[in-house]
Amino acid sequence: MKFDFNNRENVNNFRVNHQISQDNDFHNQYKFSKSREEARYKRLKRLLANFALILAELLVIILIAFYFVSPLNRISSVSVRGNRTILASSMIRNMNAKPGDSVFRLMAHTSRFKKYAFEQNAQLKSIHVRIHKWNHVNVKMSEYPVIAYLSRHNHYYAVTNNGRTAYQCTKVNQAYPILVNFKASQKLRSFVKTYRQLPNSVKPDIDKIVYSPTNIDPDRIHVYMSDGNQIYANYKNWQRKMKYYSAISKSMKKRGTINMELGVYSKAFRH
Repeated sequence: MKFDFNNRENVNNFRVNHQISQDNDFHNQYKFSKSREEARYKRLKRLLANFALILAELLVIILIAFYFVSPLNRISSVSVRGNRTILASSMIRNMNAKPGDSVFRLMAHTSRFKKYAFEQNAQLKSIHVRIHKWNHVNVKMSEYPVIAYLSRHNHYYAVTNNGRTAYQCTKVNQAYPILVNFKASQKLRSFVKTYRQLPNSVKPDIDKIVYSPTNIDPDRIHVYMSDGNQIYANYKNWQRKMKYYSAISKSMKKRGTINMELGVYSKAFRH
């Protein structure tokens, strides 16, 4: 098809189409240039992010290395709180921690130290190790209270309220009773469980408790009271009957025995 340049309309159409073609070429070239700029910006942004990550990791490594060689990683002091019978010096010695030792090493071995502490101290109830102000070690513990003393082979051992036998005692507190013949640990724990349920008004009046089983009653105990009376009872249910002891004792004209194995009755001593 021939194009007639003498026709004004055709000339105008040619000019318009030529201008549109030029505009499209410019637009495409602009889009290509803009796309290249965006790709270069994203690549630069990714490089900066990777550099920042590497720099942060390097900084962390430097700070960790500085911490290990700085005084902050050296124990400044060790304090023990909450102990009543366990010696603080013994606990610190078991921790194998002293001023100048590594804090990091101590914290890394805390679990093993706690396990060892519970194995060595039957009266230990809980223990927590905390680091205060970077390098001050605080050991906070709690103990099971002592409720009696077990007599065994002419020695006395503290008995805690969880039914375990703790340390050997050179002297005993007269406020707590002496337990005799409780050779099996299971029997001792079972006895302590019911002893804890006794009325607080009765406990101070008990001097000695002897485990004295019979063929009829394998759980019988012989209880010596501070007022001179003696009680025979089954330790598995005696806590329910001992609440009547004060009234029974007051009704007795003379000191004697009180039997609580089946029912409850008293009899004066024969002289």
